[in-house]
Order: sequence, then C-alpha cells, then structure tokens
Amino acid sequence: MLATPGVTTVWSGPRWLPRLDQTGTLCQSDCAWFSRRVGVGEPAGISTRSWELLGEQMTELGIGAGNLDLMSDLVGSSAARYAEDHTSPFDGPVAAVAAWTQGNARWPGMMSGLLEARLLEALIVVGGARRVLEIGTFTGVGALTMAAALPPDGRVMTVEVEADRAATARRHFDASPYGSRIELIVGDALETIAGLEGSFDLVYIDAWKTDYPAYYDAVLPKLAKRGVLVADNLFLGGAVLGASAEDGTVGIREFARRVQQDEQMHNVLLTIGDGVMLAWRHPAGAR
Repeated sequence: MLATPGVTTVWSGPRWLPRLDQTGTLCQSDCAWFSRRVGVGEPAGISTRSWELLGEQMTELGIGAGNLDLMSDLVGSSAARYAEDHTSPFDGPVAAVAAWTQGNARWPGMMSGLLEARLLEALIVVGGARRVLEIGTFTGVGALTMAAALPPDGRVMTVEVEADRAATARRHFDASPYGSRIELIVGDALETIAGLEGSFDLVYIDAWKTDYPAYYDAVLPKLAKRGVLVADNLFLGGAVLGASAEDGTVGIREFARRVQQDEQMHNVLLTIGDGVMLAWRHPAGAR
C-alpha cells in the first residue's frame, strides 16, 4: 500500500481494488486493502478513468463494484491492518509465491489473502483434515498453504479452468516441497466435481461468483460428515449489501441464502478479508 507523507486515509476498500500513485495515476492492484489517500484539507477525489478501470476489472471478475463506503463502515482499514499485523505472515515457499503473484499477476488481489490462508491452515490443523478440495487455484497460494498444513499423506485437489493460470500454479507447486501433496485439475469445476470420488474434510470455494450456488449443490454430497466448507468473497466489496443485480452479486446472495436456510447445516459469516463463510453439518443432524 502506498505511503505518502502528510496525507490521511479517508476510506478503504477490499483487496482487489486498484491503488493510485502520488500523482493520482492508477497503478498495480493491492494484494490486501486499498486506501484512498489525500492531502490534509484537499478534496477526496478519484479520477473518472480510475473508476472506469475499476469497473472493467470487477466486471472481468464477475462482480459488481458495490458500496465501498459500506465496506469501510463494516471492516475499518485500521482494524484490517491491525489484524494482518497480528497474523503469522506468509513464510517459506508460500511467501515466495505470494511475492511473485503481487509482482507479476494481472490481478494479484485474486490471491488468497493472509487472513483467509491462515484460517484455512487452522481449520486443517484443528480438524485433522487429510483430503481437501479447492475450487479456483489462481497462482497456488491457497493450495500451497493448505498442503503445508496437511500430514505427509494428505492431499489437496485444486481445480482451475484457465489453462494459463494452471500452468503458473503448476510451476509453483513443482518448486515447492509440498507440491507432491497437490493434484491440479484443469477444467470446468462443476464437471470435475461430478467425477470426483470419496469425501473431503475441507472444501474451499474461491472461483466464479455466479456459480457459487451450483458449487454448493455439487460439493455438499462430497463433504465429509465432520467436514467444513469455506467460501470467500461473501461481501463482494459491499455489493451484496446494496441493490446490485450483477450476476456475481446475485450468485453470492443466493449462495448465502441457501447455506443459511439449509436445515442440515450450521454456518458463520466472518468479517475478515472480503467476507468468509464457514459451513458444517449440524451436529444433531437438523435444526
């Protein structure tokens, strides 16, 4: 995040937003949070072209821009930074891949954030998970984080539809001592899930937002009895809190509704990153 002397932060947004340099020019996206900074006493402005580029980026990701002020009210930038400052940083091979992603990926904010990654690690360690399914690989940060937390005989199956992204992730897996614990599948997630056998102790969804309801329907029968489902981007930069009718926003809202109303499940929506939903089977079998 850009630090400029003599300025103040007036709001912040979720981690896929672009940032501006000291001249107000749009530059590479932040990996975590973007704060619009202005000189003390100056108007809090952002160029029209910056908003246009932001819209193009979020459209490509299948989401709406949302109400960014609501997101600031929901999870303040100071609290988010404090949380990251008190979370174990990426280390080893995962840190190397995270750094490569931020410096080279077109949309580095699509990488699993630090808070989300450590949450996934904790769930694996505490739950004793051995078999993990990830929908949406990107550059491999999430898969590597989870693979490192697994026992030597544990496995992560990760599905990526984009061949170029999959090739990048495969290079990162091959260079990691945990790469042998990861099976990368290139193809459509729904078609792939239908053909998978067995059950999974942890399922992590971070892919095309429009398809979240379909992902839920597809993975639920394959979730282990004591398994946990984790889904990222449940706030969509605040879009779900407003009236946006973008396909991705509608998909996330429907996903959240299905989880909330599923009598066989318990769930919690965490206000970390861009919103992380955890869901697991009701201990008593039904509400």
